[in-house]
Formats: sequence, structure tokens, C-alpha cells
Amino acid sequence: MRTKKKWLATIAVLLCCLAAKAESFKVGDFCYNIIDSVALEVEVAYNKDNQYSGEVSVPSTIVYDGTKYSVTSIG
Repeated sequence: MRTKKKWLATIAVLLCCLAAKAESFKVGDFCYNIIDSVALEVEVAYNKDNQYSGEVSVPSTIVYDGTKYSVTSIG
């Protein structure tokens, strides 16, 4: 019985880790994180390879992999 509980706990932890993983991608000069896959909302994400300075223009919508997302925040 203890082994079964350990397996169930392990599976639950793994599922939580998978659910918490946000999908990230790059379009143009910006990296994005999907914050709501149902409402199709993304945020501009930190990108250590591409530091921004000065004035930048963040688009209100982007298209990635054939899907149009609304850019709703800056992470």
C-alpha cells in the first residue's frame, strides 16, 4: 500500500511540473510566454540574449505557428 501511495504522489508532482511549464517562443526581436492558451494571451518575456534599451515598440498582437495572440503584459 505504501508503494502505491508513493507512486501516486510522484505522478501528481510530475503532472504539476508539466502543467506549470509555460511555452516560450520568439517572434521578431521579442520572446514571449503564453499566459493563457484559451484566451490566446502572451506576455513579452525576458531574453538574456537580446537586451533592450531606449525606445521599443511592443506589438499588440503577434502570430506564432499560425495562431494569433494578444500581447497583454510585459514579464
